[in-house]
Amino acid sequence: MNIVLVSSAGQCGIYECAQIMMRGFQNAGHQARFIGVQQHDNSDLRQKMRQLTPEDEVIIFEYEPGVFWPYGVIQAMFVVRCLRGKKILLSIHEFSLDKFDEYLVTQYLWEAEVKFRGVWEVARVLRLASLAALRYIQLRFALLMLTGLPNVIIVHSGATVGHLRIGLHPSRFSKVFTVPLAVEPFLRDRDEARQALGLPLEPFVFIIPGFILRRKRIIEVIEQLPPDTELWVVGVTSEREADYVEEIQAHVENSRKASQVRIIQEYEIRPYIQAADAVVLFYREIFQSAVASQAVGAAKPCVFSDLPGFDPFKPAGITVRSPLELRQALVKIQEPSYYDQLVRATRLLREQLSPEQIARQYLEPLNLLEE
Repeated sequence: MNIVLVSSAGQCGIYECAQIMMRGFQNAGHQARFIGVQQHDNSDLRQKMRQLTPEDEVIIFEYEPGVFWPYGVIQAMFVVRCLRGKKILLSIHEFSLDKFDEYLVTQYLWEAEVKFRGVWEVARVLRLASLAALRYIQLRFALLMLTGLPNVIIVHSGATVGHLRIGLHPSRFSKVFTVPLAVEPFLRDRDEARQALGLPLEPFVFIIPGFILRRKRIIEVIEQLPPDTELWVVGVTSEREADYVEEIQAHVENSRKASQVRIIQEYEIRPYIQAADAVVLFYREIFQSAVASQAVGAAKPCVFSDLPGFDPFKPAGITVRSPLELRQALVKIQEPSYYDQLVRATRLLREQLSPEQIARQYLEPLNLLEE
């Protein structure tokens, strides 16, 4: 089967997921290639869609609101399916209202402060109300089209399914399938990885990798860090929370655990995951976790928040619900026998969630449609 994956050409987790899936399809015996588009650039998306050929059969959009403007991807899917007769698979990575700019603008309009006095403010309120109504209509129509145009919708955890109700009628949920993120192995000896990075071989190291976001509750993890261990915070900031790293640094400077924390602002996190001992994912919220997939790929046990987005990977870690349970887990995971048990669990997950296996699961719904 000839498959084309379309997603971000930039540095983001969605790009990495798409690359892993492309290799998965290729290893499963399909012809697969990747088309990268500039984030939030509808003209680039339209231009890149011209690269499709008559031989291409399935077009997979690895979708996240931070990659595509809604109406850009809607237009692309309409042309691809309705005018060119291709099958469309929409792989959704995030799908909540606060991920869409139309919703955020509407929230801003709701919270607009009084600017004028008397009749002029009345006129302004009517104008703001009309703008809010227009944004609401645009958003609701976009959600209906985003979920209506694909032949199949793939989500990567149960956390996303409920959010689809804002755009998809319950009778159409038969085309929604849950497929975990793929796990691609990238194993390396821990000590060798540390030496390559110029880091000491001791002590036991926890890592919080990826974008530095408040939902990862990094300061709370620092507070629960056991003695004689280190925490590496490795990643880059996001545009919306660029000040969070400064907040963490300020906290560390005034903390008795300052000597145990390293903040390493680099985009390439894989070498640091290989060099660490365990991955801490004490998130407040998550749809699905590419970081958890990378942790399992590197054979690193994890500490997870009790969130559905981590469900596919939970056999390889400890699930916690509170800061107290987090501290207990950070101690327990250092026990050699228990640690080895979790490492063995990562090996099983790498077999079950290999890119080839997940590629087959992507295509199974399309095969069902043809029967």
